[in-house]
Amino acid sequence: MTPDSPVPVRRDHLVVCGDGALAARMVEELTVRYGEQVTVVLPSVSRGYGQQISRLPGVRVIERAELDHRAFLDADVPAARALAILNQDDLGNFHAALRAQELNPELRLVMAIFNSGLGERIRTFFADCAVLSESAM
Repeated sequence: MTPDSPVPVRRDHLVVCGDGALAARMVEELTVRYGEQVTVVLPSVSRGYGQQISRLPGVRVIERAELDHRAFLDADVPAARALAILNQDDLGNFHAALRAQELNPELRLVMAIFNSGLGERIRTFFADCAVLSESAM
C-alpha cells in the first residue's frame, strides 16, 4: 500500500435495529447459529425483547431512542457488512436506511416494511436491499 491508498475497512460485524420478536429471532440466529458479531440498536434494554437480546453471545447493545446519524456511528455502521432495520414504522425504517446508506454505500440492507407494495418501491432506492413484509409473514 502506498501512503495515499485508503486503509481497507474491516467489515466484521452486523447491525440490527429493533427490539421486537423479529429482531430477537434474527439476532439469535446470527449469533448462536452462525457465530456472527452483532451490534443491536434498541430504545431500551428493559422494553420489548431487549433483555433477551442483550443476553445472547456476541451481542453488543446500544440504547438509542432514534436511529439517527449518531446512533449509526456508535453502532459502527460505516464498517458493518449488513444492517437490518426491524422497527414497526415503515417511513422511519426507510429514512433510517437512507441515513445508513450515506455512511456506508456498500451496506447490505434488510428492512421490515408492513406495506408490501411500498416495500417493493423502497427496494429500488438501494443497491443491495431485501424487504421483509410483516403483513406477508
